[in-house]
Amino acid sequence: MFVPERWAAAFLAAAGGKDGAEEGLAALRVLAPLVCGIPGAVSGHTGARKLGGMIRAALDAERHGRGAEAASGLLLLLVRKNALARIFSVMAEIERLIDKQNGVLKAALESASRAGGELIDEFARVLREKTGAREVKIEVRPAPGLIGGYRLCLGNEYIDASLRGLLRGMAADLSGGF
Repeated sequence: MFVPERWAAAFLAAAGGKDGAEEGLAALRVLAPLVCGIPGAVSGHTGARKLGGMIRAALDAERHGRGAEAASGLLLLLVRKNALARIFSVMAEIERLIDKQNGVLKAALESASRAGGELIDEFARVLREKTGAREVKIEVRPAPGLIGGYRLCLGNEYIDASLRGLLRGMAADLSGGF
């Protein structure tokens, strides 16, 4: 069974700290689409050997640190294990772990109308106070299907404060009795 969390944790350990992990994630963002875009199936030990030579040549051309070496090692191991298709889920988990270490909270805000800067700043302030996060990054997504209100997604938590969501809540309260 493939568990992205384990691969991400191993990557962070190999990258050697916060700076190495961020450098490695940046390298993965560049290398992963290139490696996945190679025509034909890149898999197994032979594919890993060929790919390893190409990556080492690219890394030797410029000065790279431990993070870039960890990124190339991760890619090569995924190729050997025939699991290269999972690289993007591992990268998402790496990013989540780095954000957690840095005290960054990511949120997605869906709004019926275009959310202004003041509203987003207020959401960020409240989220910092409630969660203790050092930094809050809010991605604003337009939701034309909403009549009014908003929906906020924080990791696995989902807050529906849309007009439809509020009406559904009221209907459930009324049908459930007092």
